[in-house]
Amino acid sequence: MANNNFKAFAAGNGANVTNQADWEALSALMLGFQSGKASSAQVNKALRQGTTMAQVLAQFIVDSSGKDALDNGDTATLLANLKLGLQNTAPGRLINTQVFTSNGNMNKTTGAKRWRIRMVGGGGGSSATSATSSGQTSVSSGGGAGAYAEGIYDVTSLSTLAVVVGQGGRGGNQSTQYGADGGTSSVGTIISAPGGKAGLPAGPAVPPYQPVTNNNSDSPSGWNIYGYSGSGAEVAVAVSTAFSIGSRGANSAFGSGGSIPAINNAANQGGGYGAGASGCAIGQSQSSVNGAAGSQGIVIIEEYA
Repeated sequence: MANNNFKAFAAGNGANVTNQADWEALSALMLGFQSGKASSAQVNKALRQGTTMAQVLAQFIVDSSGKDALDNGDTATLLANLKLGLQNTAPGRLINTQVFTSNGNMNKTTGAKRWRIRMVGGGGGSSATSATSSGQTSVSSGGGAGAYAEGIYDVTSLSTLAVVVGQGGRGGNQSTQYGADGGTSSVGTIISAPGGKAGLPAGPAVPPYQPVTNNNSDSPSGWNIYGYSGSGAEVAVAVSTAFSIGSRGANSAFGSGGSIPAINNAANQGGGYGAGASGCAIGQSQSSVNGAAGSQGIVIIEEYA
């Protein structure tokens, strides 16, 4: 049981104190006691008013923080315990926000009882085109978006959890044509959001032909507010040797997909967080052009008392 050293003065029944009406009419309330002798009842009233509130405030510290309120001149400890008591008696208050754009550890802030976590996985990269001969085109579709996951979790029994931020999937090039899926974002084992799917190549072939596209990302897990798979990008278009375009990268909850480049130009990266790279396209008798990387994921953690 925590102790309260602060006690009200002259708080008993029949205490020798000035009555309230006379106290409120006392001229000394404005300027304090001047020269001469103040009555004991007036002095007792002044002491009781201050010490009563001191006892009440100290008791609040004891009751709400579970810590002692000691009359030892240690004002720093009293203040710290008062702040702790206020945190304990104000549930739901936002006390900290941390944004992760790289891997790290989330260390719980003192007084935090719940974490609200929002995240997206990394965006998918796009593939490079294959070189073409006369009459051929080659295209690639955009990368897909990372999945989104959101939830609120009781963390009273936790102290720290590992945070993983999904990296954007790499883009393909002449030596490694295929782009890569985005990486998975996660906080410990309680919630995760997979990355977007890579955009795939088609051709070289004589247009028109139907290019391939990619799928939605895998489903997120552990969410308890909202969660959904990241969308795949739309198909690229191969109509003729002069009109073939890669598709735009898929938008994520926190980012915009890479914009479509002009024919015979390399793909564009995804923007923001968790967005897919654009695809690309080349006409006849062209060298390969590179795909691009999706944008990395992000993890946002809000702590509530």
